Amino acid sequence: MPSLFRSALLALLPTGLPGQTPGLDSPVPFAAFHGGVFPSTEPGSTATGNWTAKDACPNLSFPEPVRIVEHPRAAKLAVVSKTGPIWLINSTGSPTTKPMLLNLTSKTNYPLVGEGGVSGFAFHPAFGLAGSPNRGFIYVSYRYTPGVSGATDSETPGYNRISRFTVPDGSSQANPASELVLIDTYDRQQWHIGGCMFFGDDGFLYIGVGDEGNAYSRIDSTQRLDGALWSGVLRIDVDNNPLKS
Repeated sequence: MPSLFRSALLALLPTGLPGQTPGLDSPVPFAAFHGGVFPSTEPGSTATGNWTAKDACPNLSFPEPVRIVEHPRAAKLAVVSKTGPIWLINSTGSPTTKPMLLNLTSKTNYPLVGEGGVSGFAFHPAFGLAGSPNRGFIYVSYRYTPGVSGATDSETPGYNRISRFTVPDGSSQANPASELVLIDTYDRQQWHIGGCMFFGDDGFLYIGVGDEGNAYSRIDSTQRLDGALWSGVLRIDVDNNPLKS
């Protein structure tokens, strides 16, 4: 038993040398434009060709847009409003209509305070793929405060929610009643929520999460491991693939 305890203890000890600190010992050169990854000339300059900025939707307006997400299989874009509506518009020409894909206005406590509302959206990579069990799935991150209608105070607690909705076959709209809540994180106020998300090439859904808010880290959530998951990027397997997770 003593030898077993000793082996377990050694396995938990850090492997670095005593006194080692992480980080750099000296500055590392870093070239302009993110090390040359980004172009050094702006659109419209001679070096980059005849690029010009253009109003893509002169016939439409979108209140408080926070995300534009490309449809994985059609020439369409999902335009996400912080207030709750998510529209699906044509990505070619000058669209004149904005069909509703999903409307969460009734759940976002509009008019909004703090950083509440809808913050993220993603199509499943197999969205629209005939025969796929995931062909109708879309994912939304939003702030949800149960039992409250209308505007709330920024200090009102609630939940930072990640949900899946389903667009039925033959329909162009998601069914609000199809909501499947994947993550419901209790949050004591409505600042620093995060919520941006996307699918990686590995098929996982990546989700950015904030620090639960409040200036100067007064809530002290960021560095804690014994509470909710704050201040990081979550990676979840929405397909429950046993080969991946």
